[in-house]
Amino acid sequence: MKKTLLFAVIALVLCACGTTFKSAEEKAAYEAKLVKQVNDKLHDRHFTIEVTYMKPLGSMPAREVNGFNLQLKGDTVVSYLPYYGRVSSGLFGFGGDTGLNFTSKVEKYSETHPKADLTRINFETRSKEDRYLYEVEVFSNGKASISVIGDGHQSINFDGEMKLDY
Repeated sequence: MKKTLLFAVIALVLCACGTTFKSAEEKAAYEAKLVKQVNDKLHDRHFTIEVTYMKPLGSMPAREVNGFNLQLKGDTVVSYLPYYGRVSSGLFGFGGDTGLNFTSKVEKYSETHPKADLTRINFETRSKEDRYLYEVEVFSNGKASISVIGDGHQSINFDGEMKLDY
C-alpha cells in the first residue's frame, strides 16, 4: 500500500513538472512572439507601460505602486503617474494629489537603439502646470523604465512593464 501511494505521488509530481516546463522550441517561439509584440507597439507608437515602482530623487526610498501607467497613442501622451518630490515655488501643491496626471500632445519625439534589445524614446510634453521631458527605455522583453524631468519639478523615475497581449 505504501509503495502504491509513493508511486502515485511521484507520478503526480512528474506530471506537474512536465506541464510547467516548456520545450526549447516553445520557449523560443514565445520569446520571439514577445519581442515582435514589443517592437510592433513601439513602431506604431501605441503602447501602455504599467508602473510597478516609483523612485523619487533625494532621500525618499523606492516605493511599490499599483494602478499607474503611461500611454502613448500616436502623437498623444496620457500620463497617469504619481509624483513625490520638490516643486518650484511658482507651482501649487507638491504633486501628491494630482501627480503627473494629464493628456497632452507629444513634442520633439525621438527614438534611438543604444543596444540591440533596448529602445530609448525621448519626447517633450506640456501640462497646465509645467513642461516635461520623458525618457522611456523599453527592453525587448517588455521591461521598461521611465524618467520624467519637469522645468518646475524635481526629476522622478519609474520601473514597469509594457502591457502585452499574451
